[in-house]
Order: sequence, then structure tokens, then C-alpha cells
Amino acid sequence: MAMAENYIEDDTENIAKYEYNDHWWRLDMAEILVSALSEALIAKLVAFASDRISLDWGVRDEMSTLQRTLRNIQAVLTDAERQQVEKDTVKCWLENLKDVACEAEDILDKFEYKALAHRLEIEVCRQDKIKNFFSVSIPLGFRWKMAHKIKNLREMLDQVSMDKDRFSFDVSNSTSGSSRHRNRETHSLVDASMFVGREKDISRIINLLLDKSSSNQHTYRYVLIVAMGGVGKTTLAKVIYDDDIVKHHFEIRMWVCVSQNSNQKQVVNQLLESIHEERKELSSLDVMIKLLQEKLIKKRYLIVLDDMWNNEHNEWDDMLTTLSLIGAQGSKVIITTRSNEVASATSSLYRYSLDRLSEVECWTMLEKIVFGHDGVEKTTNFVNIGMSIAKKCGGVPLATKFLGSLMYSKRSEREWLSIENNNIWDLPESELKIARVLKLSYDRLEPRLKQCFRYCSLFPKDHIINRENIIRLWMAEGFVSSSRPNVQMEDVGDNYFNSLLSNSFFQEETKNEFGIVKSCKMHDFVHDLAQSVAKTECSIITSSEMVGEEISRYRRVNLVLGNESSRLPKPLRKVKKLRTFISTARNSIDNTSALHIFKSFSYVRVLDLSYSRIYDLPLSIGKLKHLRYLNLSDSKLRELPNSITILYNLQTLILKDCYELKDLPQDMKKLIKLRHLIINVGCGFWNIPPMPEKVSSLSSLTYLPVFVVGDGSLFGIKELGGLNLLGGKLKVLHLKNVRDREEAEGGRLKEKPNILSLKLHWRNGESFSDVYKKRIALIDDSEVKDYGHDFGVLEGLEPNRNLKRFGIYNYLGATFPTWVMSLKNSLPNLVHVVLKNCKKCEYLPPLGILPFLKVLRIEGFESVKSIGNEFYGNSDGRVSSFPCLEDLSIICMDHLVEWSDAVSSTSSTSSFPRLERLKVTYCPKFTCMPTRFPSLKAVYFCRCNGKTISSLVESNLSSLINIYIKLCDGLVFLPQALLRGSGILYFLQVESCESFQGFIPDRNLEDEDVKAIRNQVITNNSLHVLKICHLRSQKCTLSSIGYLPKLETLEIGPFTEEPDFFPFPDVNVDDEGTVIGEYFPSLRKLSITGWSGVSLPDHIQHITSLQTLEICCFDSLVTLPEWLGDYACLREMVISECKNLKYLPSEEQMQRLASLKQLSVFKSPIMKDRCIKEGEEFYKISHLPPVRF
Repeated sequence: MAMAENYIEDDTENIAKYEYNDHWWRLDMAEILVSALSEALIAKLVAFASDRISLDWGVRDEMSTLQRTLRNIQAVLTDAERQQVEKDTVKCWLENLKDVACEAEDILDKFEYKALAHRLEIEVCRQDKIKNFFSVSIPLGFRWKMAHKIKNLREMLDQVSMDKDRFSFDVSNSTSGSSRHRNRETHSLVDASMFVGREKDISRIINLLLDKSSSNQHTYRYVLIVAMGGVGKTTLAKVIYDDDIVKHHFEIRMWVCVSQNSNQKQVVNQLLESIHEERKELSSLDVMIKLLQEKLIKKRYLIVLDDMWNNEHNEWDDMLTTLSLIGAQGSKVIITTRSNEVASATSSLYRYSLDRLSEVECWTMLEKIVFGHDGVEKTTNFVNIGMSIAKKCGGVPLATKFLGSLMYSKRSEREWLSIENNNIWDLPESELKIARVLKLSYDRLEPRLKQCFRYCSLFPKDHIINRENIIRLWMAEGFVSSSRPNVQMEDVGDNYFNSLLSNSFFQEETKNEFGIVKSCKMHDFVHDLAQSVAKTECSIITSSEMVGEEISRYRRVNLVLGNESSRLPKPLRKVKKLRTFISTARNSIDNTSALHIFKSFSYVRVLDLSYSRIYDLPLSIGKLKHLRYLNLSDSKLRELPNSITILYNLQTLILKDCYELKDLPQDMKKLIKLRHLIINVGCGFWNIPPMPEKVSSLSSLTYLPVFVVGDGSLFGIKELGGLNLLGGKLKVLHLKNVRDREEAEGGRLKEKPNILSLKLHWRNGESFSDVYKKRIALIDDSEVKDYGHDFGVLEGLEPNRNLKRFGIYNYLGATFPTWVMSLKNSLPNLVHVVLKNCKKCEYLPPLGILPFLKVLRIEGFESVKSIGNEFYGNSDGRVSSFPCLEDLSIICMDHLVEWSDAVSSTSSTSSFPRLERLKVTYCPKFTCMPTRFPSLKAVYFCRCNGKTISSLVESNLSSLINIYIKLCDGLVFLPQALLRGSGILYFLQVESCESFQGFIPDRNLEDEDVKAIRNQVITNNSLHVLKICHLRSQKCTLSSIGYLPKLETLEIGPFTEEPDFFPFPDVNVDDEGTVIGEYFPSLRKLSITGWSGVSLPDHIQHITSLQTLEICCFDSLVTLPEWLGDYACLREMVISECKNLKYLPSEEQMQRLASLKQLSVFKSPIMKDRCIKEGEEFYKISHLPPVRF
């Protein structure tokens, strides 16, 4: 223990001192990291030396000598890597050692490749029953050449080993990294810690976004959050972006990271991508802006431009001016930046300076981390040291968080004191000081974790790092390995990822429904640190950056080319020892560039050419003998050459969304090291991905997300039988091709404990009715009855009990097999279940007994008429049914009439205690359902019998937040208690419900009671959005809604019976026309849709808080009323489909609209002609920005 403590103390005292520099990441923090590579080489040499083939080839003695030499060098590497910070001679020695080590790795890789090829040849001979298969031998020339290379390698290592003696390295500190730095599994405290001290900031900025700031009456389009790096600008913006109030207020939200090299075109393109959720190939900025304008028209949006830099700030001013002309009034833009000069010329901008945390807040954050779950024991001494360190953090959350993660793993006071007394605290308060804090945490990482962290510098800032993919890349580079037979490399990689996450090198993690981290990001400072320590070892480069630059030492490159470029830069072709090459810009790599890549980078381990223009891979791809990771997703690829099947080292092959690819090479079974085969095509079924023959031969596979059952034996379900390492998710398509239960059992799904998500699809994505009609037309009744074989097939497909997500699609059995009907015993861990298009099943499985089920979707059970007690599964009612269910959808149940509540023997148990979201759609005969949902927050009903909806709503008034009802003809009334309010309801929409007549008061209320209710409305109601659309009007009474104190958005009309008056909510006025009480006191947006012959209701002149007014389909409207000039707050007015409108209010009244910034006229030809520059009404609006037509 003392040895470890001395090591920590020495290490912290040897941190180099740097002068202050605003661009600290340009400082030379680069270090040569060899210890992890050396350790991996020793493990390989041990394995090869014990392999018979090394003896047969006459190289066993040389390999044993290499192993001893490397062990001697390994013994001093810890001290050498520490001394390189101050001694250039040591750094040069390490650099030379790394070159030799990389050469050794390449030679051993070739040796391993040839050995694999030799074994495959022997296996082929054995299968072909060739008697003298042992005579298959490696050519003598190759054996001699390999022996010569290994001998030369041994001589180079001997020289490096002799050179080390000049430095007198300390051997005592060179214990194994795994024993020296134990990174325990920890949980992330990011969410709990980062919110410390920011409550007021969050509240103030949200008020600015909602135009509720009490500091002044001015409203702002842009909010600029300014602070130095590491203070928490991005985290604060993300918390605000994800706030429920903000989500409800803005119709569209977009997030873009504005990197240091971004330009306006790139940012606009990212905004379009966030709307379309797909890449658009647009070359003109003008076209892109027009498209963005179309997508955001009449939409209130929120855009976050994160980490905007000061370069070319005039360009940003232009872009912000453009954004001010796009979208509805009330749209906002948040900008986070380190510079006050950003957007300096932009008007309507609020500069919000984000302060550092106080000492108390820093200590609160640090305390939560270090003394959290399984943390350090909280003693007086630890508290005192911790408070001192928190004070030195200078109020910077990032530094506090990093140190907290570091201190969490240190158990001795001496280790904490070494941090407290470190010389980094002597630096001035600046971003450099934060950088040194991050470097301190980096220095404590194990060597293998260091190289995994450095590798992440290949990705640009704000890049979303996918957990599974980064682990595959680490594996391909040899950073991750496992010598234990029962531990997979993926599990080791998971541990590395979790260690970096728990030590705060990763942040903003997102999790899937099982609580497993899917992705994360790196803070800008952390990314800068990764680039600084990696330097040219990992580089993001462009063609222009390569001119005159020394690139011969590049090992890993992410080439960023514009869409217009498709040529591999000539200087890069000379980098012969490249290990990773990534180029994922759309259409940036074509067939010609691919030829250069395969010819130049013969030592490459990772090749990512996704989104390329490659149609045909050259045969020379077979020469990439070191290749372990190949990604050709979203390319134009039409076929794979058979030479790809001799890439015996290949671990990962990704062919996602290669729509032109119809087949795979026949000899794919030769890829015996393949672990991840990803060939799914989008989310549809119209393009079934190709399958390799005899996939069972790929015994190393751990991830195969899609398997298509074919007609022949080469593609049968039995091919899955031996692949028991498969994990993650698996979708099995075309189960119609499985003949019977016996054949289905051949898939041995029950023996695959690592599969967490399983989807079973019998037929393509056709609706059952289409399939059924086609089959009836082609086959006789006996064949139709044969659909019962689906039951036997499903019976043979029982999965492992570890399964968490399960789906059955297009199953045609009349009943479910026993294991489905007893899921509590067969699949007790299910969290998410989808049962879709099981058209012939008359009863649902007993899903209520699943203890962990959170999401349930039932769709297309056309034969189910009632849902009864069998659905709940508890015959005695002593245990709550669906105890954890949060989201329930019942869709397309054409014959469902009744859904009854569970029969309970006690009043203390209830079903659905945690259900928050209920969706019922396309159930036209549905007349009865449970109403007891104590946690229900959101309901969505569409095309249902509305008779049950009112009672459901009335029974859950205390919990409902969102209500959406559409095309439910049986709905007549909703309870007026909705408007009286519970302080929770936020959104209510009733659309196209022909029988709806409004809100009915509680039964047995007298007139005085109704007046009392109206008074309660003013103080209690929380409704913000109300939409009443496409109803009959004669019976619809909406008198109460004018008294909703917090209503901000109201959409009303049209009404199908088209009477002579518009049934707008009544207003109480005295004899002088003054409103009695409050009438829509908070309403900001009013959208009102009329019809031919109806006038604009006069009542709306009393809504003085309006900011947006939309008038649509008032065909008889000729002149807009003069009282529009009273709208002092109006910022946007939209006139749509008023085909007879000729006149705006008078010039005087239009001038009174001082806040009006945008007038839009759509599908109103007369008004359009009169408002153009030469038009008769133009003089009234000449002071406004150009009218939108």
C-alpha cells in the first residue's frame, strides 16, 4: 500500500508547469503510450509460443526470446512514460520503442493470419475427405521470410532494450496497470451534481423564453449564455431544452453544435436534418433557407446553437437575422458561447452571464460524488480535505466533477492530500487550470483506458459516441482483449467504457429502456485534452490541412471532405502504417478513391466508408489482411467480391441500409473471427436484407440483429442453433418458412441468454387482410386451415428467460402456446412487449402478472371481442396487476366491445397503479373500459366510441396532464371539472368529434354553484393549450373557457353545420363595454377558423394579451375590423383562405400595432394583390417587414 501511495505522490509532483495560454489545447501535452501495446504483444507471444505451428515453422525460440526482451522493457515503462513529460530523450526512446512495437504487432498479425488460413485449408480438406490433408503446408518461402522478419524484430528490440539502460529507469513502480489503478464500477452522478446552484438560472432563462421575465417589458428573440469553458453552459441549456414547460410551449425544438470551423451552410443543414431526421443533399444556401422556412412556417420553434465561436461573427449575425424572419412569433434561439463578441450586431438579444458556482455549491457537488453510493467513508478529515479542494476548484463544475470522480476511487487521506497539495493550484484562474485538472485525472487512468480515451479524439466535438460501436472500434485496434474463456471481449470493452464514464471523461449519456447506456458525448475541454495527448497519433484532417504538414507518423485518421470532393489526398496515400481510416461525409469517397485506399493502407485495422459513392469493391480488398472493422453502411454498394471472405481477421462487418445489395458471397463461412454482422435495411419490410449461407459456421458471432429464414437448408432457422454467443437484439423474419415445431426448436433460442430483445415476424409488413385475400384466391380451404402450424412454430421458439423486450408480428395461430400463456414463469424479466397483427387469436395472454413490464402495445387482434380477467392473470386479485406498466397502447381492435376491470377480492389492490400514458385508436365498437388509473398523465383516443371517454377523464382529473381526442363520435360532453382544474392539466384537444357539445357542469349544481365554479376557475386552472376543432356548432357550448387564467393557446373552429354566428366564448361587459372580470387574461395565440357566411366574432377584441392571431376561412370577410388596432402586444398576424378580404384596418390603426413584426397572407388572392408593393393597401403596411405570401 505504501508503494502505491508513494507512486501517487511522486506522480503529482512531476506534472509539468506551463505558462498561461488561452488556447491551452495547442500546448504540447502529447505523450507516447507504449505500455498497453507492450502488454498486448506479450500476451500474443505467449499464445504463439505455446502453439504447435510456431514449432513447425521454426520460430518458437525466437518468439520466446522476444517475450523475455519485452518483459524486461515492460518493467520500466511506467517510469519512462512518466519521465517523458520533462525529458525529451526519454520521449524519443519511447517513440522508437513504439515504432518497433507497432512493427512487431504487424508481423505477429501476419503470422496469425497465415496460421488461420492454414487451419482453414486443413478443415476444407477434412470436409472434402482428402486423405492426406496433413500434407497441406505453408510454402517454404513464406516460412523463411517470416523467420527472417522475426529475427530482425528481435534484434531491433534488443537494441531498444540496451538503450533503456542509459536512463536508469525505476523498476519498482512498474507493476501491472490493473493492480496499480483499480477503476471500480461506479454509477454516474452527472444529473444529481450538475444541477447544483443552477435553479435560479434555469427559472430566469425559461421566463425569458416564455416572455415572462419580470425585469422589464421587453421581449427577446435570442438568449446568449456567456461563460468561460467548464462552467456548465451546455448542461444548463440542455436542462432548459428538456424542461416539460419548454417542450409544451415550443412546437419544434432543434439542437445544433456550432463547432469552431462551422459555417452558416453547415448549421442550416443541421437544422434541416433535425427536422427531417435524414440528410439532405442541398448545395445552395438559399435553397436550404427556403426549405427551412417552409418547414417552420407558422411554427413556434426553439433552436439551441451550442458553443458558438467568435470567428466570422458577421456571418453569424447574418444567420441570426435570417432566423428572425422564419417561424411563428415567440420563436426563440439560445446561444451558448465563451465570447461576448458573438452576435455583437444582433438586435433583440439578451446577454445572460453565467456565474461560477459558490464555494458552498462546489462542496455540495463534490460531496455528492465522493461520499455517494459505495464511496469514501465520510470522516472529519476527509470532509476537511474535500472542502479545501472544492474551494480550489474556483466554482467550475467541470473541474469539480472530474476531481470528485478521481477522489471517489481513492481511499486514503494521503491520496487526497496529494491532490490538495498539487502544484496545479498555483496556476492563475483560467481555462489552463481546468485543463491541468483534467490531465491529473487522465494521468491516473490505466494504460489501456488511456489509449481508449485517446482514440475518441478521432471524432469531432459534440459527436454522439455510440457505446457498442466505440467498443467494436477499440476491439479492432487491439485495445480490448480477453484471456479468460468465459469473458467476451465485448464485456471487457463495456468495463472500459463504464470506467471512462464513471471518471467523467464521458457525459450526457442516454440510456435505453433497460437502463443500459446507449451513447454519450465528450465535453469540449475533455475532447481538447484527448486531442492534446494523442496529437498526430489520432487526427481529424481535411485536404487543406495536409499541405506542408508532416503526416508520416499518422496512425489513425478521420478525413473530413466536403460533398464536392471525392478524391483521396495524395499526401495521405503515403501514410503506409495507418491503422484507422474514417471518411463518412456523404458521397465523399467514390470507386477511384476506394482503389487508392485499399492499395495504400495495407495495415489498416478499421475502415469506415459509410455514406460513400462506392458501387463495387475492388478485388484488392482481400489484401487487407489486418482489417478487423469494415463499415460500408448507406453506400451504393451492389455486391461484395468473394475476396472479402479471406479477411480472416475481420471482426465487424456493417452493411446497414445498403439497399442495392442483393446477395452476399458464398464463402462468408470462412470469416471465422466475425463477431458482429449488421445487415439490416431500414425499418420497413419492402427490402429484405441478404443473408450469408451457413451462418452457423460463424461461431464467433455475438451480434446479428436480423436473421431472415429462407426456403432452403442453407438459410433455415437451425442455422441459429449453434450461435449461443448472440446477444443484444435479434429480429427473425419470414418465420412462415419454418415447417413445424421440431424445425423451430432447432434455432435453440432458449439457449441464448445474452439476447435481450427478440422480435418474431411470420410474414412481411403486409396487413393480414391483404395476405389473407391473396391466399384465399390462390389456395383451397384445407391450406387456409394449415395456418395452425404457426402455433407449433411459436411453441418451438421459446426464448431464454433473460429476455427483456419481446414482439410477435403477423402470427396466424388461433391461440398462444403454453410458454406465452405463462410468461411470469417463462419470461419474468420482460419490460417491453409488442403483440401485433395476431388476427386469429381470440384472447390475450395474461400479461398483467409480469412484474417489470413497462411498455405494452397490442395491435390488430381482430378476433378479440372482450378483454377480461384472463388479461390480468391474477385469479384471486390479491396482487396488483400490471404493477410497473407505464405506457399502454390498444390499436386496431375492430371487434373489441368490452375491456373489463380485474376481479379483485380486496379493495387494497388495483390494476395499473403506475400507468401514465394510455392510447386507444381504431376501436370503433369499444363501449366499456376500466376507469381506475391513479397515475394517468396522458390519454390519446382516435376513432373510438366516445361514450367511455368522459367517465375515464372524470375519474382521473387529479393526474391528467395531456388529453387528445379525435374522431370519437360518441363523445357528447367532457366534465366541466376539467376547466375548474386540478393545477395539472396542460393540454386539451377535441377534434372532429361530431356529437361533442362542450363541458357539462357537475350534476345537481344550482346556478349559484355554477357561479362559484367560475370563480374557482380563475385561481385553480392550469390549462395552457386548448384546441376545439371540426365540431358541430348549434349544440356546442364553450362559455366557460374564457375564464381560464393560464390559457396561452386557443384553436377553435371550423364547425360542420355552419350556422350564421360563430360560437365564441361569451364575455361579460358592462353598459360602457368594459369587460367584467378577466377574459382570456394570458392568451397569446388565437387561431380561429370560420366558413362562408359567418363574421369574425366581436368578442375577440377584448383579448388584449394576444401576440399571434391566425384568421382562416372567413369567406364573407371583406374588411378587417378597426379594433385590431387595440392589440398592443400583437407580433404576428396570419390571414389564410379569406378569398373576399380586401381591406386592412385604417392606416392609423395599423400604425398602432407597434409590436407587429410579421404579416402573412396565404391563399387570399385579393388581399395578396392589394398588399404587394404596388397594391392599394401597401401604404398601411409599408412600415412593416415584407409580407409573407
